[in-house]
Amino acid sequence: MKRIMMLLAVVLFSCSAIAQSIIVFDFKTTDSVPEAFSDSVKSVFMSNFHPKGYVFVDSIIVNESIVNQGFDKKNLNKQQYIETGKILNVQKIVIGEINHVEENFVVTASLINVGTAATETTLKATISDVSVYKNKITALAQKIGENFDKPEDDERNRTRPRAFTVNGVRFIVQYVKGGTFMMGATPEQEKSAYNVEKPAHEVTLNDFYIGKYEVTQDLWIAVMGEDPEIIRAWNRYGRGDNYPAYMVSWDDCKVFIEKLNKITGAKFRLPTEAEWEYAARGGVKSKKYKFSGSNNVNDVAWYNRTIVGYGPMPVGMKLPNELGIYDMSGNVWEWCEDWFGKYSEEHQKNPKGKPSGVNHVLRGGSWSRSSRLSRISNRGYNRADARYNYNGFRLVVEPKTK
Repeated sequence: MKRIMMLLAVVLFSCSAIAQSIIVFDFKTTDSVPEAFSDSVKSVFMSNFHPKGYVFVDSIIVNESIVNQGFDKKNLNKQQYIETGKILNVQKIVIGEINHVEENFVVTASLINVGTAATETTLKATISDVSVYKNKITALAQKIGENFDKPEDDERNRTRPRAFTVNGVRFIVQYVKGGTFMMGATPEQEKSAYNVEKPAHEVTLNDFYIGKYEVTQDLWIAVMGEDPEIIRAWNRYGRGDNYPAYMVSWDDCKVFIEKLNKITGAKFRLPTEAEWEYAARGGVKSKKYKFSGSNNVNDVAWYNRTIVGYGPMPVGMKLPNELGIYDMSGNVWEWCEDWFGKYSEEHQKNPKGKPSGVNHVLRGGSWSRSSRLSRISNRGYNRADARYNYNGFRLVVEPKTK
């Protein structure tokens, strides 16, 4: 049974990577409400509830998740509903109640955003004549369904963070609105910039999503399993679910991404160097800091004078940048898709670097290096097969097409 549920979860996740998903929970009732009536109300609701752009999670999977969490199915509270939604990687849930009030049945349904825990709408239907209850429930379902037809919902859903779950490990990518920026040795870098950061040049990028955190060790294992060489390094320099996955080469990252895409049905990849720097600078919200999120390196970066012990630190312990992204300065170097090469002073649109080369780009600096290397314009590089205890990565995924 457990194996069957795991396979169902993979199928569910593959669907949710393409369309957003929603759970309609069984309606809570009091003892005075006949079970057959409550079942019929749920059935009529489901037949007439058509949330645009969403797929339903099968009730078998939902009930299995409730049991696994140790919740009482008949007495769930709002937070437990939301926690179940998070585990199953859904964006919205519908919860409902049926109460017997005097001579009437009162049916209440609420639409809840799982990410924000906000109740987006609550509607009631009072049924005095059970012979016509289907009309009332149909109207209730259709009215809640209208919340998914608003044009602003598409934009709001497109620009909010997206969450993915792989074998029980949840990770988040932040939306980055495209725009034009100056890349390289810009004025705030002052005399700290190296020649490879010059000339500063104008770059235009499309929208994309980028990892809120560096890829963590728990996510790496969820996708790749345990590699003895990598595990030995983690045990020596720092191991834990929330530690970045380091001691990984560019080649390793590509294998990880290929497997992740097969599991999720999404199209993850490494960031281009331009995407990485644009996100590190804060995108359209940039305040032109020297480091990612601050001019004070100690606020945002682990480097060789701030680390505790000898090795990387857990992700997300310093302040985020303007986009809510953590550790783009310091902690571990992050692989980019590009071959390393000299900059051009010409304006570029969605650049992908040189067509070939010897080394791939690394960005962000690390725990083992000075703060100068943690600046947002600093550039590093290494061979595609190089494994070091200061190299990691984060993911990029492009927005869903309409």
